[in-house]
Amino acid sequence: GTKGAIAAALFHLFNHSAFKGSLFLVTGMIDHSTGTRDVTRLRGLAKAMPFTAALCGLGALSMAGLPPFNGFLSKEMFFESAWESVTANLAFLGGAAWAFPALALVGSTFTFVYSLSIFFKVFYNGPLTKDTPHEPHEASWGMLFPAAIMASFIVIVAIIPGFFAKNLLNPAVLAVAGTPIDLQIAFWHGINAPLLMTLAVVGVGLLLYWRIGDLKRLLFRLPAYPGADAFYKWLFERDALAAGAGRLTNAYMTGRLRDYSVYILIFFLLAVGGSIALAWSESMISFADLAPVNIFEFTLAVGMVIAAIVMVVVAKRLPSVLALGVVGYGVALFFVFFRAPDLALTQLLVETVSLLLFLLAFRHLPRRLWDEASTPSGGTRVFNMVIAGSVGVLAGLLTLISHSNREFESICWYYIKNSRVLAGGDNVVNVILVDFRGLDTMGEISVLGLAALGVFALIHLGVHGSSKEKADGC
Repeated sequence: GTKGAIAAALFHLFNHSAFKGSLFLVTGMIDHSTGTRDVTRLRGLAKAMPFTAALCGLGALSMAGLPPFNGFLSKEMFFESAWESVTANLAFLGGAAWAFPALALVGSTFTFVYSLSIFFKVFYNGPLTKDTPHEPHEASWGMLFPAAIMASFIVIVAIIPGFFAKNLLNPAVLAVAGTPIDLQIAFWHGINAPLLMTLAVVGVGLLLYWRIGDLKRLLFRLPAYPGADAFYKWLFERDALAAGAGRLTNAYMTGRLRDYSVYILIFFLLAVGGSIALAWSESMISFADLAPVNIFEFTLAVGMVIAAIVMVVVAKRLPSVLALGVVGYGVALFFVFFRAPDLALTQLLVETVSLLLFLLAFRHLPRRLWDEASTPSGGTRVFNMVIAGSVGVLAGLLTLISHSNREFESICWYYIKNSRVLAGGDNVVNVILVDFRGLDTMGEISVLGLAALGVFALIHLGVHGSSKEKADGC
């Protein structure tokens, strides 16, 4: 996160494109000239492909982080940022922050080893290979020239690093970090931590490269050879990914509406409740301008709570339907208490229609809404109560927070002031629905009309379908 780390990342990205790009082109030339890219069948290619070997040497030694190439410069900046992170942006981790420069050392060491392997084992390491589909030969100039262009940046950046720092890296860091930086890139900054880390990489890397055969034999003796190939085969060839995805899907796709509701409500509690907890302060809720609760409102609220509990606890159909009606009509009465006759009338109509539909389908309902076999266990019921109670508390908390944090004047005064002037009506709610939000209301009416047509079509088709089936039966 520091500007030095950003500069190191951008500089190494540029250098990486130079040496790795040239190595990709070299790989293509080797494949074209020999007919294979299998490193176990390639050796001594420098005798037949000297120009290709020179280009590979530039790319491999730069990737290994050796001077006097550009990879050394950006790797030193990389080491410096990793070292300084322990006392800078990662200091909050304490002793664990030392894992980052340690990982930088380990990663650079293995990069050093495979860079040497790419160059020396393929182009030297004995006589010219004979075990290739084609006899090795130098690539054409048309193939060498693009790779030479890429490799030239390895040398050019190393010769004039200050030019690239001033004209490329400084503007790039300014674009990413938002603040300028004055980079001074050079090969020698004295004996410091990055230089000691480089010496450690070179020393350990040369030792590993010298004993690479023993290292491979040691790895192959392990019960499970660590590598990307083994992981890939386990993941895809043995269907671990598909099997794991299937088990995960089956775990949450239960087919029960209750489980899906729980997922949604838990996410609501974590997302909204967590956000409130992180931003909580005593000033978020104010009780200064809340209206007092009178005895009628308190009694009605207690009755609705009792009816809701009865609806959940009683398994018989008639008490449950009646308790549901009590809750709905109680909401309508609250609208009456709060002087909202339009909302009260709407709630009364909806609740009456819903209750009538329940009664019309009453004989189709089971006598008991659930039996002993489908009754949830005690732990599940407690969990359900906790979820339901938490959602209720959070909904009430949100209501209080929204009431206590009005940053703008309410828009209701605009409607009250302009209801008669602009629309010629005294009933503000009706004017809003018909005039101020007329298009929205028309859309809602259209949806209801289409739903009514759909219901009529289904009933009509069902009646005619039943008559046709009876006629066919006769």
